[in-house]
Amino acid sequence: MTIYPETRPNWHDQDEPDAVHLGQGVYALPGLKAKLSTDLGNVTLELSMEAGRYVVRSLTLGQHRESPPITSELLRRARVQEWVNAHVPRGVRVYDPEADGPRAARLMPDERDRLVSGGATDDLLKWVARLYLVGQLFAGAPAKFVRDELEVPTSTAGSWIRRAKDRGFIDG
Repeated sequence: MTIYPETRPNWHDQDEPDAVHLGQGVYALPGLKAKLSTDLGNVTLELSMEAGRYVVRSLTLGQHRESPPITSELLRRARVQEWVNAHVPRGVRVYDPEADGPRAARLMPDERDRLVSGGATDDLLKWVARLYLVGQLFAGAPAKFVRDELEVPTSTAGSWIRRAKDRGFIDG
């Protein structure tokens, strides 16, 4: 069994706290700040991690030259969860004991295809656990995230998640 340290040095902004271990070598920053330009205007999001998922603590919408005036109708069109989902991966990394440094918490297509074609091996189930943890950070839909990232049917993702839990790769 691999022992991972509770924190890792922050790879994003050295003035922020170190990344926190969530399990299976998955580390996430305790807070994120994202700035993006949308069709609604310039958006700044401040996220913090609570109970294993990122929540929005602050959202600022500023008008840019091409954006419409800020109204309640415009605010109802805000796709806050989409904005969060687009920026959470910046705050998550995987540290593999055999690797030199952190890597993205997502699989490359060839790596995904190799793991999926091999079936429910320990390597695949560890990645299922990692993806499950990353999925929890988004909107609490980890099984859907596993399914979508591995490009497998819902029943297959569910089966692999159960196996990962049975083997102790996922708590609960």
